[in-house]
Amino acid sequence: MTKLTRKEVSKFLSELPSNPRLAFNEVLRKLREAKGNAHLLQSFSNAGYSKLYFESAKYELAKMFQISETELKLLQSKMSKPKDKEEEGKEDDLVVTGNAARSIMIGEVTETSEANEDEALKLREEFPFLSDDKTPPEMYVLVGRKNTLFHKMNEFREYLDKNRESLDEKTKESYVKKIDEMYMENQAMWAELNHYKENEKILGDHPIFDELMIKKEVEELSPAKAHKRIGTVKSNISRNANKIEANPEDPKLEQWKRKLANYEFELNQLNAKLGVEDTEDGKKAK
Repeated sequence: MTKLTRKEVSKFLSELPSNPRLAFNEVLRKLREAKGNAHLLQSFSNAGYSKLYFESAKYELAKMFQISETELKLLQSKMSKPKDKEEEGKEDDLVVTGNAARSIMIGEVTETSEANEDEALKLREEFPFLSDDKTPPEMYVLVGRKNTLFHKMNEFREYLDKNRESLDEKTKESYVKKIDEMYMENQAMWAELNHYKENEKILGDHPIFDELMIKKEVEELSPAKAHKRIGTVKSNISRNANKIEANPEDPKLEQWKRKLANYEFELNQLNAKLGVEDTEDGKKAK
């Protein structure tokens, strides 16, 4: 398959069909062709067309090819409008860019406190296995983190919405980035829950399963082996950090980042086990 270029994607976005539902499906196909985030694609496919998900899909595609928000807005302005007046009336607020577009990325998070209170109940209704004694404890840890993330996303979004006019661009960008990151983690959690619901087996793609395994492995180490492991882990941290810094565009970048995060987590667990802390001069006992 020929690798897509930024120019081709820009042209594609400027020539989308006027029918938004057809355009949405075209964008999903292009995201698959570009090997976009699998969890996000699954979410879009499961949800079907809505103007919110349509905007999210376009934003995701543009982001993959370093198409700026300004460029995306210009490209969307070139799109032909629906000829059907009734449809045009329904979709006349379709063009959304910038912070609004990225806020759409957390569309499943509602703005009401009632939604926060009902989240745990809704999860148990959608995933009955959460009431089953045979369900692995790891899934309950996942749900606990998901509930925490749900509340945190709401707090960030509400703060951003209420203070959008008074915040400077740098601060807004910081909040939007954090919301994006939480949204992506939330999608990974949904994938885990749905996979277990359908297969009664843990998928294990979410980083939390790495952390649980690391915790168990560290707990089983003798003090001598834990001390020895610290040196290996620090070496691995340095090696992966150097790879990330030297190769920011490498296809394996996300893989290296995950490994780095795991090694850093493991180092913290080892230090906690041994009662030591890192200082500028090296390790010392607490």
